[in-house]
Amino acid sequence: MLVIGLGVIGVLFQLVFILVEKKEEMKKALLLKMIAASVFVVAGFISMKECPDKRFASFIVLGLIFGWIGDFFMNYRFLVKKQKPVFLLGAVSFLTNHIFYIVALTPFVKGTFLKAILVTGVALVTITHWIVKQTDVKMGLKIFGHVYLSALTFITAETLFMFLAKTDNIGILIMCIGAALFTVSDYILILNSFSSKKKKWMRPANLLFYYFGQIIIVCSLMYYVG
Repeated sequence: MLVIGLGVIGVLFQLVFILVEKKEEMKKALLLKMIAASVFVVAGFISMKECPDKRFASFIVLGLIFGWIGDFFMNYRFLVKKQKPVFLLGAVSFLTNHIFYIVALTPFVKGTFLKAILVTGVALVTITHWIVKQTDVKMGLKIFGHVYLSALTFITAETLFMFLAKTDNIGILIMCIGAALFTVSDYILILNSFSSKKKKWMRPANLLFYYFGQIIIVCSLMYYVG
């Protein structure tokens, strides 16, 4: 119940942050965003105590910490003149977050890895390629975008197949739902940050999908059975 309560508090801070950012009060928005991010990190440490697989929990919490760092850079960029380098620092932090989540899932359930790679490959040449193609950035950033989006796509696919292979592990299903929301958030983030087709709804949608994704991943720790 404590973790769920923290999740509700975090969502409220996230909603207030979105409203304040819309008013372009960026210093106040940064503070609110970091409070919301701190909530899911604290919830992660609390949930880790309930998780029987401490190795899994430790890597998830490390991922959450790098998500917290990514949150800082993603909003701090609005307070500086050169935004792209700061955005890149945030993106690298989130990519590190994704890597820790992938490591948490190892060793993969037998037979799931190749299936997840196949799904990621299909997404890479279709959805991911289309999204990155919409961006107006240099080739190096486009390659990074492909890698970045593929990482969470893989996590979503892998957790789904892991659950189908072992349906008593409700925690991995919960993580799959969280990763799917996080993946949608990442897709919207790329379009909103670098595409000429950005819409007003994209920024709040990106932030809400992301936060719900993170807090749901935190909840997976309490139900993960290994």
